[in-house]
Amino acid sequence: MNSSESALKESFHKICREIATEEDSYSANIESSYEKLLQLLADNNEARTFFANELIKSVRGYRYARDRGASLLSVDAIAYCMHELRWPEVLAAAQKEHAEVFSKKMDSMLVRLLDAFGDDWQEASA
Repeated sequence: MNSSESALKESFHKICREIATEEDSYSANIESSYEKLLQLLADNNEARTFFANELIKSVRGYRYARDRGASLLSVDAIAYCMHELRWPEVLAAAQKEHAEVFSKKMDSMLVRLLDAFGDDWQEASA
């Protein structure tokens, strides 16, 4: 891993920690942190595989988060970014996880992420 890759990974993790802190404190500035994450993902396509894998790890981790106390990137943060980026690998992981784990629940947390891939996502105008 070169220093550029290391710097991108550290930036990603730093922004994710900022998002978690702001979400925990119900900060009014949360959207600016979501936007920082979106810009990092959009501006660094060479690291897309890494970024997508990190997002997918969060999606797959939601089923265990409560039991393990896992600190994962929120569905809302991922949805914000995926509404713009529409990465098919993240959509496929969310669809698979929803079908395997959450589909018996009418309104799981992954529904918000799946909805974000649509042009008529309500949060986009909020």
